[in-house]
Amino acid sequence: MLYHHPNSIIPPWHVAVPPFSPSILPEKFLLRLLRHRDVICELKFDEENKKAPHHYLYQRNKAADYFILILQGKVEVEACQENMKFENGPFSYFGIMALDTRTLNSLSRLNTSSAHEHHLGVRSLNQILPASNIQYLADYTVRALSDLTYIKITWNQYQNCLLASQMETTVDGERSVASIA
Repeated sequence: MLYHHPNSIIPPWHVAVPPFSPSILPEKFLLRLLRHRDVICELKFDEENKKAPHHYLYQRNKAADYFILILQGKVEVEACQENMKFENGPFSYFGIMALDTRTLNSLSRLNTSSAHEHHLGVRSLNQILPASNIQYLADYTVRALSDLTYIKITWNQYQNCLLASQMETTVDGERSVASIA
């Protein structure tokens, strides 16, 4: 498998994935996040056991606190009540709702009207566990079909990166105000 240096995997996906857009997470903080040793992952596909447990990146109705972006390789996605299957490859991403606490908090307060479901682009609001331990529940399964290189960012990693970005912005803002005064 090829190793991707964090600088080479920034454009263009971060602009298209809302939580990573430069207006929310400046590029230098995204680069710092991508340099963490456990963010860029490799999975060796086992031809002898194609349905090995480690081949599953997400499983339907199992809690997940992470986002995944496929860099190399292929995955099979099984979705909907009809168990429709399709393949995805590089720059496909999953679990975006697991990173967005505003979405999670607002979803946990919504009723299950179809208008809300349509607006949010989710099949079911049952993707959220109730009350104190809000977590994302995938309503699909993602399984490796080949060797993979992918980005895996947990909720904690993302929130820490956002906080660092906001703290630096606040400190820079205070420096600017102090220099004007």
